[in-house]
Amino acid sequence: MQEHQGKNRPIAYASRTLNKAEKNYAVTEIETEAEALAVVWALKKFKYIIYGYPVEILTDHKPLLHLFKGKDLSGRMARWLLTVQDYMPTFTYIKGKANVAADALSRNCALTCAVSTETPTFDTLTHTDIFKAQRDDPMWSKVISYLETGNDLDLPHVPSLSHYVLQDDILYKATILTGKYEPSRLIHQLVIPQTLVPSVLKLIHDTSHASHPG
Repeated sequence: MQEHQGKNRPIAYASRTLNKAEKNYAVTEIETEAEALAVVWALKKFKYIIYGYPVEILTDHKPLLHLFKGKDLSGRMARWLLTVQDYMPTFTYIKGKANVAADALSRNCALTCAVSTETPTFDTLTHTDIFKAQRDDPMWSKVISYLETGNDLDLPHVPSLSHYVLQDDILYKATILTGKYEPSRLIHQLVIPQTLVPSVLKLIHDTSHASHPG
């Protein structure tokens, strides 16, 4: 969610269940590890929306507030810590009864509910949409081909190809983010093909879930 005029407005919804292996995580601490897994999964899933921006994680599980500050983490938790630190989030505790959005997503759907298989990001813009649009774009498809194969390119309008990276088959541009009150850091900005620009602007500004409607 993104705050606008004092209210939190949803940008996207997503949830999932633990798979068989994940259900075996440290049985005595399964709830805390499951909560940590949820954080890591959500950060990765919505990376192209939130990366490089301030992120606040609301949780009704107090142990999570201190878990990622631990200095003696090892194995899986140490790897998760590195992932979380890349986003520099802040954690805020809220009471369970106030965590209605997450609670609703965690409940089993009634048998009569329709189940959507489409990844719900930006309302309608999915990973597949971006993947296809980038590869259909005359310029960005060549950049992607260069990154995947190393073949030479004739793209005079794309300076410093070394600034571009592929993550989860999606093209990003590496940029140094500077701030007045925090140290500079490297972020990856999603490359939006020209064909998606109108859709992205419309989804940001005109949809009922946008932070700046109208």
